[in-house]
Amino acid sequence: MCKEHTRMYTLLNQIAVILVLLCLQYSLSDPCPSPCWCLYNNTTVVCNLTGITEIPKGLPRNTIALLLRSNEISHIPKTAFDGLYQLSYIDMTRNKLQDNSIERGAFNLSSIDMIDLSANLFTSIPQELPPKLLTLNFYNNPISTLKANSFVHAKSIQYLNMLANQIDTVQEHAFDPLINVRVIDLSSNSLNDGSLRPKAFSKNMELNELRLNYNQLQAIPDTSYLPSSLQKISIYGNKITTIPSHAFKSLTNLTNLAIAQGTINSIEDNAFFGLDNLRFLDLTQGNLSGTITNSTFNGLVSLQGLSLDINKVSKIDAGALHPLKNLQELGLSENKLMTIESAVLDTTFIPKLSAVYIYGNPWTCDCHLRWLREKMDNASYKVGSPSLTDCAGPPDVAGKTWTDLKPSDFVCK
Repeated sequence: MCKEHTRMYTLLNQIAVILVLLCLQYSLSDPCPSPCWCLYNNTTVVCNLTGITEIPKGLPRNTIALLLRSNEISHIPKTAFDGLYQLSYIDMTRNKLQDNSIERGAFNLSSIDMIDLSANLFTSIPQELPPKLLTLNFYNNPISTLKANSFVHAKSIQYLNMLANQIDTVQEHAFDPLINVRVIDLSSNSLNDGSLRPKAFSKNMELNELRLNYNQLQAIPDTSYLPSSLQKISIYGNKITTIPSHAFKSLTNLTNLAIAQGTINSIEDNAFFGLDNLRFLDLTQGNLSGTITNSTFNGLVSLQGLSLDINKVSKIDAGALHPLKNLQELGLSENKLMTIESAVLDTTFIPKLSAVYIYGNPWTCDCHLRWLREKMDNASYKVGSPSLTDCAGPPDVAGKTWTDLKPSDFVCK
């Protein structure tokens, strides 16, 4: 009995200690400051759309994420985040911050690795940034010039989002301090052919992805000095008309290239020569017309996906795709193709082909195209969306889809 009482006494003592610790922990926990609300044991403080004009006081000491979106904050004092040694992410999108709004030392916390200062009133990059910042989101500010000293205090940044500002000038050496940057997004600005110096990114030796979408570029930027580390480049929605020969020859590690939704009307022979590691090429929705020649895609030996959808291509030479021995998916939809030779899709040269999309072309469904209708039923690759693929002629099959017709309907009279 004595042993049982001792065990019971010990158990009750342990329970009492646990209860005391729980009560103590509860009593010591910081309350959530009004008008914000807190989540995940006070590690996430949400003050979005509360109308506050300053950083809340009395933030929980274990705050990791602080969300201050869509408020009226115009000043960040030096003491705003004192004691918040676990603070990692601050979102101050859509406030009233401008140049000189941030007091020196306000972000002097090594724990902060991500800040969103988008949609404020900055005309320059703030010099008061966290010492170990990895991600800076800075879209939709009225900034027009990136200066040579813009990032001198931001060497740790790995992801830089400058989307949808008003940038038309990038001073020489502006990006030089960003020796660790992996992604730079300058999309939806006002960059023109003179905005970027040839050596603009030459010091960014860790750069993996560069986005220049929806700017005012009229020519492919000089790629000679781009770092060899680059794997992805996107130049959507610019005013570029020609892809010149050997335009990307120095970017031997490039895997993804997108020059879609623009005004490209011609591709010179050997334009992609040197891109031995390129896997995906997106030329969708341009103004590409005329013929794809036997030299257009020279060098793309690793290419797996090619999109020429929504262009004005009227002819593809018989051997145009033969260099693409690893090609798997091919998009030819919404072009001006009336016919195509069987040699174009000869799987002797492109043995890994698995899908071809051809709808939206003015096909002449006669005996010269019968081979492709037969492939729809028995090829090693899929002819995608046959119910959307219809005939422009001859008259007796015009308007009919390929699912409505048999190969024997593709005749010459």
